[in-house]
Amino acid sequence: MKGKILEWSKEHKIALLTILSGIIGAIVFILIYGIEVLNVTKDAWLCNSEDLTQHYLGWVFFRESSWNFPIRTF
Repeated sequence: MKGKILEWSKEHKIALLTILSGIIGAIVFILIYGIEVLNVTKDAWLCNSEDLTQHYLGWVFFRESSWNFPIRTF
């Protein structure tokens, strides 16, 4: 019985340490980088260089266009 209690607590210690490590990692990440970097709609950083801006704006135009199938050429 005593062995099972010690084994049970070891498993819970590992789970607790894993969860605690994740929480500490998340807190450190937020303290270093802030919460704003997690906003996936913020894309201003992509428009800092010429080549990257061209590729990103091309992707945005392609994503927002109304494509229909079958594709017709005019």
